[in-house]
Amino acid sequence: MSTAGVVEPRVMVEATRAAPAQRWCIITCEYPPVMGGVSDHTFLLSRALVAAGDTVDVWTPAGPAAPPPLDGVSVHLLPSLFGFDALLELYRMFRSLPDETRVLVQYVPTGYGMRMLNVPFALLLFLQRRRGIDIYFHEVGFPIRRTERLRRNAGGIIHLLMAWLAVRAARRVFVAIPEWQRRLRRLGIREADSERVVTWIPVPSNVPAEADPERVGAIRERLLRDRYEFIVGHFGTFGRYHLTVLRPTFERILDEGSERVALLVGRGSIALRDALVAGRPDLADRIVATGGLEPSEVSAHISSCDVLVQPFDDGVSARRTSLMAGLALGRPVITNRGSSSGTVWAMRRSVYLTESDEPADLAQAVRALLDDPEQRESLGRGGCALHADLFAMARGVARLRNTTSAPEPLPRDARVSVTRPMAPTAALTAAVAGMANGGPTFAKAPRILMLHTTLPEPGRKLGGVEVAVHRLANALVDLGAPVTVASLTAAPADARYARRTLFGALPWLHTSRFGRLVVLPLLLNALRLDDAEVVHFHGDDWFVLRRPRATVRTLHGSALREAQRATRPGRRILQYLVYPLERLAARLATTAVAVGEDTAVLHGIRTVIGHGVDAALFHPGVKSPTARVLYVGTWEGRKRGRWLYELFVDQIAPRHPDVELHFIGDVVPPMHARVRFEEFPDDEALARAYREAWVFALPSTYEGFGIPYLEAMASGTAVLATPNPGAVELLGNGRFGVLADDTVFADALLRLLDTHDVRDRLAAAGLERSREFTWPKVATAYLAVYAQAIRQRAGQDVAESSGARDGVVRELPSRTASMRRRRTGPFRGLWLESDEGRAARWRRDVRARDHNRWLVRFLADAGALIDVGAGAGEAMLYALAQPTIMRVLAFEPDRVRRDALRRMLAPNGMASDPRLTLSGLAIGRDADDETATLDDQLPELRWPLVVRLAAPSAVDAVLAGGARLLAQDSVRWLIALTPETRERYDDLFHEAGYLVRHLGAGWFGSAPSWLAAWREDEGLGSE
Repeated sequence: MSTAGVVEPRVMVEATRAAPAQRWCIITCEYPPVMGGVSDHTFLLSRALVAAGDTVDVWTPAGPAAPPPLDGVSVHLLPSLFGFDALLELYRMFRSLPDETRVLVQYVPTGYGMRMLNVPFALLLFLQRRRGIDIYFHEVGFPIRRTERLRRNAGGIIHLLMAWLAVRAARRVFVAIPEWQRRLRRLGIREADSERVVTWIPVPSNVPAEADPERVGAIRERLLRDRYEFIVGHFGTFGRYHLTVLRPTFERILDEGSERVALLVGRGSIALRDALVAGRPDLADRIVATGGLEPSEVSAHISSCDVLVQPFDDGVSARRTSLMAGLALGRPVITNRGSSSGTVWAMRRSVYLTESDEPADLAQAVRALLDDPEQRESLGRGGCALHADLFAMARGVARLRNTTSAPEPLPRDARVSVTRPMAPTAALTAAVAGMANGGPTFAKAPRILMLHTTLPEPGRKLGGVEVAVHRLANALVDLGAPVTVASLTAAPADARYARRTLFGALPWLHTSRFGRLVVLPLLLNALRLDDAEVVHFHGDDWFVLRRPRATVRTLHGSALREAQRATRPGRRILQYLVYPLERLAARLATTAVAVGEDTAVLHGIRTVIGHGVDAALFHPGVKSPTARVLYVGTWEGRKRGRWLYELFVDQIAPRHPDVELHFIGDVVPPMHARVRFEEFPDDEALARAYREAWVFALPSTYEGFGIPYLEAMASGTAVLATPNPGAVELLGNGRFGVLADDTVFADALLRLLDTHDVRDRLAAAGLERSREFTWPKVATAYLAVYAQAIRQRAGQDVAESSGARDGVVRELPSRTASMRRRRTGPFRGLWLESDEGRAARWRRDVRARDHNRWLVRFLADAGALIDVGAGAGEAMLYALAQPTIMRVLAFEPDRVRRDALRRMLAPNGMASDPRLTLSGLAIGRDADDETATLDDQLPELRWPLVVRLAAPSAVDAVLAGGARLLAQDSVRWLIALTPETRERYDDLFHEAGYLVRHLGAGWFGSAPSWLAAWREDEGLGSE
């Protein structure tokens, strides 16, 4: 099929002109007038590069006629199909090319002659490894399977050898489908002589993306002939597989509907029609085959179809240009899953996926689409948008021409990649000098060596820690600090820091648990540190005893918390084993930093520095026109993607007619009409998903900090989360997002979708909160920590920082009130640990045993609490831990005690809890500007109500203003007594119809006793 008539959109030229002009040498096995997918792709790519200002030389075997002329493209014809004479000519060409010329090989192992086993060609590429070439893998080779013939498996083994040789010559590697990324990694592409980044560049449509409407109308009128209603089509070259599969499929499609016509477009279509008519002469009038057509005619015939049926033996994949044609023209496409199918095909309702290529499945899909015009239209729009966003030639050319998409080749003996030196910025100078406080200032930033086992890689599920390490290192470089990151995996394409390969001869270290937990920490003792002044560990350093440099250890979460919430027994045991190792690592480091306050309290760390967010990437934008819920996480595990999917299908979708779930994860969920799936896209696509969503929902059981929350807030999207340490801290305990447990999660999500003003308020609050966590602020805070660690390592005194702290970095007091959890006994749940010594705390526990046991019983199903004389705040902590309590009013008139109470509650996020009102008003008999009564609070309360009066000297005045409250049926009282008031209050509550019980003061007579009063029908026991 000729490609001379294809017209490229102007946007492609504009998108690719930004990079400087380059010279290309393209080696291809096919070029027009030879027909084939690689031929079409090479022609379109050459023309696009020329339109972008480049010059192109194409080296290809001679075809049946002269190649079509194209300005800016020189075609060099080889004497054979890559025989030894052609290889010799290519070798001379390589030697004569200037170093700056980019050589691109269109790699298809079956297309280079020698019975599809051209090992000498792969050896020729291998000889260019010092030069470095670009290789575009349209295919890697025959798959090796038990079900394949011995001859084909033998060919697959030779293809693996050819690919192994080819990739070692590559500076940059491009693949047509993500599946090739995984296969190339198994060949060792991750760690070879130089760093390589595997980039997915899909093959676009090879026919025009627009068709003449008049021509389309004429084709439909000719085919339908007033007797038929629908045209079911197929476009392709009709090879052996399609001749076998499509014959029974189209027989069944036409038998199930007399109103249908079959349209077969492309070379070989006449052979299929003849085979169909030979077996079924009655279908001859309803089957039309076009044979080979010009590109404009192909577009017109495809556009005339109501549905396209495009099955493939290895499933749908991005290398199928026949499929791309249907997507680009906005036609609804039916295709099947298979071994090469990427998860991108579950995105945006772009195609109708069947589980197999069986005729019954394909025919049923045709029937479903023909009966549903709205779904056909939706699939057409989705496919067209998917092609424009991912597969269009403009995007592929931009990636090819981007000279920063992969590092430059290194000398063979180099171990550390080189980055562009940067001058120290003003922010860096201020940060380093500002931490002196009695120690010497630094004239420049220290040399930083950062260690983490992995860095983000395309095509692999990303972890929060590796993303944070990559972005922190980039942010430090942007401030002017020299940073080297040591890891076992390659650096991403946008890395601005230097990178060192850790133990490249042992690539199994990061895939083996034993290797990562034991062997790697031991090997790190031999790490070369002469080029660093401070070493920043992010994990796996618990056995590193040799520390000649200042070390900083960041704990991004707690293994103990993950163990407590793990769903698999094996992971639970592993995390329990890692927890003491984390504590050991924090003790070995010169300075330890926690990302979240929960982790800091658990490990006894004082410095807390949160993660950052890229405000230039994650920012507010236009929302989706229809309701959309976004989820980013994993299908199984603590992120609970499966749970959210089932909740959406069972409770959300039936109750909200227009809502869509955008599911970004690692596993394709079951197909649902209102669920759109995407497998961990790049940063730009992820940021766009955050911006377009109405609500970001993450029902995680544990987050140490929660980067997805922060990215959603920075994108101006309301956040809904389940209560966990990271969510409670980052969302301000409900001020910057909604916290809801499992029982009310669906209701909370529906309320957010239905209330525009609430979403806008939360989005604005979350956006303001996210501005506290920008990467420049985080990097500046770490520079200060590095300077402090270096001085501490040198034996110099380090004064406490007294500067203002924001949300990024916080210094926790050395001894502070903190929330602890008791597993059994009357203190089960949350309780407050003050700054008392251990003996005093034990005496207080014994003294308060009965009181707290009854307090827990009183609060079990209460709706509100009034606490007068809150003191240390135990009652408020118990109340706020109860899911039923919606209101807490705490009266502490004394300002000093009130401020102390706020300081004790603040580390636990309770002082800002929206359910809590901490009042400075006095409770008394007379209501004026400075006092209030219990009866005044009635309109704000929920029932049942608990009233706790903890100041014996104020009980008389408080009860005098609570006559109406005393007469209520659903009030429970806890009163602090003195010996003089005991009988009087007994009589008061008995006369009011209450049951009364006295709680002893314990062994220490100085403590007050307590009176518990409740109505008989409350079920709390008898007197």
